[in-house]
Amino acid sequence: MKRLKFHAYCSFVDNSLPIQLKTLLNRKGILFCMLVFIVFVGLPIQAQQETTVPPCLHDARRAVNLKKHPELVQRRAALESFTQKWIKNNKEKTRMTAKSSVITIPVVVHVVWHEQLENISEEQIYSQLEVLNTDFRMLNDTSAIPNEFAHLAADIEIEFCLATTDPNGNPTTGITRTFTSLDQVGIAKDNLDNYFIYYDSLGGKSSWDTEHYLNIWVCELANSGNLLGYASAPSTSPFVEDGVVIDYRYFGTTGTAENSFPNELGRTATHEVGHFFNLEHMWGPEDGGCGVDDFVADTPEQSTYYFSCPTYPKTSCGSSDMFMNFMDYVDDRCMYLFTEGQKARMQAALNGPRLKLSQSDRCSSIPPPPALTVKVKAFMQGPYDAANGQMKCKLREANLLPKIQPYFVEPWSYNGAEQVNTLSNIPNDIVDWVLLELRDGSSMNTIIAQKAGFLKDNGQVVSIDGFSDISFDGLAAADYYIVLRHRNHVDIISKEPVSLPNIDVYDFTIRNNVLNGNIQLASLGGGLFGMHSGDFSGNGTVTVNDFNVYLPSASQFNEYLDADANLDRTVTAQDFNLFKNNSSVIGVGAIRY
Repeated sequence: MKRLKFHAYCSFVDNSLPIQLKTLLNRKGILFCMLVFIVFVGLPIQAQQETTVPPCLHDARRAVNLKKHPELVQRRAALESFTQKWIKNNKEKTRMTAKSSVITIPVVVHVVWHEQLENISEEQIYSQLEVLNTDFRMLNDTSAIPNEFAHLAADIEIEFCLATTDPNGNPTTGITRTFTSLDQVGIAKDNLDNYFIYYDSLGGKSSWDTEHYLNIWVCELANSGNLLGYASAPSTSPFVEDGVVIDYRYFGTTGTAENSFPNELGRTATHEVGHFFNLEHMWGPEDGGCGVDDFVADTPEQSTYYFSCPTYPKTSCGSSDMFMNFMDYVDDRCMYLFTEGQKARMQAALNGPRLKLSQSDRCSSIPPPPALTVKVKAFMQGPYDAANGQMKCKLREANLLPKIQPYFVEPWSYNGAEQVNTLSNIPNDIVDWVLLELRDGSSMNTIIAQKAGFLKDNGQVVSIDGFSDISFDGLAAADYYIVLRHRNHVDIISKEPVSLPNIDVYDFTIRNNVLNGNIQLASLGGGLFGMHSGDFSGNGTVTVNDFNVYLPSASQFNEYLDADANLDRTVTAQDFNLFKNNSSVIGVGAIRY
């Protein structure tokens, strides 16, 4: 039996020059990889095609994995025997198209981040689930599939949903978020080749029960170069390492993926999940070459891989190559199909090593409740301009507002992924970032959800698009306390629980709407009130600790500083006076840090 390899989908982002691979030297059974870039003309297989060299780290990883865990070699051999027998005995079953045959796979996405940019948004995660469901149900645009292969395109009848129940039986969003001190955590390992991404104790995130969840880790793989992702096929890794790893720049279609051309359409995960369900590359295991099988009857033999968007037809091994298959290396926009034969192989996996996953009930087909929208208005004392009844936007005018929400540091330690791609995406009427928090209506000490957004000059709290009210996914309509936080103003909480979603704006500029509003708000004149300035440490009080923050920042200008009490981008005596006048202000105990 041919040796099988741990699969990795990887490519160089820059496909501008044609280059040739000279790769995978086999010395004493250990695979090594050498990248040799040679400008060439007229190669017989891929003439005039732009090609690049995929790093072979993952093939070497699998070789080491099999050496560390020799029992996997036997498991893999037994699996291939089972797969071929199952396909032979279930030819008609794999061609079923009845809705009742669709299998739903529970997914947990582990976001492991080092830099805030890597902490991708829920929206970006949802976009990837949408791509998987589109591609595996053949709902993508298939019009560009050549006639030669069009009849082979298959609805795999697999769908994916984020888990709604965690391994302990508790409700979950199907998303975990873990800060790591490690750069490039997706490829970090120790001298025993233990990959850190799979283990809490090593700075990664330990998997959920891999028999009942498809675990997908999203992280940084490399801070430069070419690696997009990798996956474990059945019986090629220890159970705790079974799943898919994707670089945060190539996961989904929004956020950090938007500018990742030619891999911006979420097909990296489609490719990797294909491996997870036991598909080989189009050229088969190892180096490929004519005579090397991918174990799928209806995919033509193919000597090697393709990049970019080749022009059909391309031939090798005496037949046209199906380079537009999801299991090749072409650009996302030029991937179109899985075949009936590949479907059979994946269905065999779901009736063998992935059987428990196919039967898992860890996610629900019941649509989630609509997003819970919160309408809030508030003023802050520091930037408020009584002359026009609005707040000034000096930080926005100077392009000093950060693109990433600033509350990921202490004392807030909020792990939300709210961010904008460019400063130009922040409207001109934005004062600063704020943090909106919902608490249990029956216990104000219990935090239910948080979300960062923007505060407009008119006091409206909005989402990062600059105009929509902030909304929370997965929360039921109910009564909640509303908390509003800012990095250098004293936080406030609603006087009573508020019925959400609310039609009328909850107005924190009215003293009676704030718990202990007579002392928790500063008078702005005209019967309006605002959050006290001067809480430079963000702990909910204005004390000498805040002066200690102010002192080293005094006289600094044109920066985004916590000691800038009036948010005018400079730290001057005006900021000190705001602090001094509010000294000894103490926020509500239940919401102080």
